[in-house]
Amino acid sequence: MLDVKGGAVWAKGKNRRTVKARSLLCCWAVRELGAPMSSIGRKL
Repeated sequence: MLDVKGGAVWAKGKNRRTVKARSLLCCWAVRELGAPMSSIGRKL
């Protein structure tokens, strides 16, 4: 969807595409899975 490889989401850095992918991951995990944002933030 954002043309970012899966491993790039977990890698360090502030590339624009990577940040958008992380945001999308967080949004999806919180809304659809009900995961707490604090636990997602620790993993990222």
